[in-house]
Amino acid sequence: MWRRLIVLCIAISVLAAACGGEPTEEGASDGTEPAASPGDAAGEASGGVADLLASLDGMDRDGRRAELIDMAAEEGSSVTIYTSLNTENLDELAEVFTEDTGVAILSYRAAAEDVRTRVLEEAQANRLEPDVVAIGDSRMVPLVDADLLAPYTSPYQEDLVDGAVQDFWTLIRYNLYAVAWNTDLAAEGEQPTTFEDLADPNWDGRMTMESSDADWYWSVSDYLENDQGFSEEEVAEYWEQVTDGSDFNSGHTSTNQLLIAGRYALFTSAFSRSIEQEKLDGAPVEWRPPVEPLFATPEAAAIIAQTPRPASAILLMDWLLDEGQDVMAELQIDVTRADLSDLGDAEVRFVDAYEWAEVEADVIAEYEALSGGGS
Repeated sequence: MWRRLIVLCIAISVLAAACGGEPTEEGASDGTEPAASPGDAAGEASGGVADLLASLDGMDRDGRRAELIDMAAEEGSSVTIYTSLNTENLDELAEVFTEDTGVAILSYRAAAEDVRTRVLEEAQANRLEPDVVAIGDSRMVPLVDADLLAPYTSPYQEDLVDGAVQDFWTLIRYNLYAVAWNTDLAAEGEQPTTFEDLADPNWDGRMTMESSDADWYWSVSDYLENDQGFSEEEVAEYWEQVTDGSDFNSGHTSTNQLLIAGRYALFTSAFSRSIEQEKLDGAPVEWRPPVEPLFATPEAAAIIAQTPRPASAILLMDWLLDEGQDVMAELQIDVTRADLSDLGDAEVRFVDAYEWAEVEADVIAEYEALSGGGS
C-alpha cells in the first residue's frame, strides 16, 4: 500500500549556482534558443500550456501523442530539460525519446540544488531556457513559490502509484531507504522486523548509520510518534539508544562496502536498489522482508509555465510517465508507474515536499547533533 507521508522538511538553502554552460542536445554540441522572457511572454506562454492541455482533454492516448508530435514539429522539434539525472541515464532517455517522437532533447545536468538555483537565476534575469525541469520534488517548492511551474494533467498519471501526482509536478522516480543486513553476520530470524528493533542492544557495535540521511531520521521519528504512539521524550530516548550502538559513516556507496566487508551487520538506511545490485553481484546482503513502512525520497518532473514550446514540454512529460518509465526501470531505477513496482504489498511513504521544505535546517541540525557532525 502506498501512502503519502506529511513530513518535516528542508528549508531550502540557495547555493551559489553553477550557471555556466548552455543546454546541449544529447550527442550534439549545439544549444537551444532562449525561451521568451517573463516580461514579454508570461501570460501568453502560461496560457499556452493551459490552453493546450484543455484542447487535449478527452483525447485517447494515441490521438494525444500524435497531435503533440505534430505540434512539437511546428515548435522546432526540440525540447530543453534541466535535470539532476546522471549523464548515462539522461543519454539513454534522450536517445529513446528522440527515436519514439522525432523530437531532440537539449539538456543542462547538475545537482538538484544547482538546477533549482539556475532556474531561479534565469527567471530573475528574464532568460528562462528550460521547458521541463526534473529534480527532487522538495527542490521544486521555490519554483512553485516563484510562479515558474505550470499545472499539468495527463491520462498517463492514472498509471502511477498513489501520491505521485501533485498540482505542479509529477513524481517520476525515487530512492527507497531500507534497513539492510549482512546475511553472514545476521542469522536468519535475527534481522530486524520493526524500527523499534534497531534500539535492541544486540546491535550495539554492529550497526552503521549514514551521516546525511536527515530526511530518513525525521520520517522514522514521525512514524514512531504518530503511528506508534511514542511521546517526544520517548522518540528522543529511542534515538539515543539507536545511536549509542551505532557508528556514523558518510556516503551510501562506501557504507554499503563496509556492510559487505563485514565491518557491520546492519545498515539502517541503505538504498534498496543498491543493495539489490550488490546481491546480484554475489554480496552477502539483504533487505527483504523489509522493515516497514519504507520511506522514499522522490524526483519529480514539471513544465516551466513560460515555455514557448508547450506541445514539446507536454510530450516529454507524457513520455516520461509512459515509455520513459520502462527505460528507467531497465536502468535499475525505482519508478512511479504502479505496474513496474516489485514491492508487493509493502507500505511505502513519500516524504512530502512542502512540509520538508519548511524545516530542513532544523532537522539536519538535530541529526548532526546525534551523529556528532558525521565522519
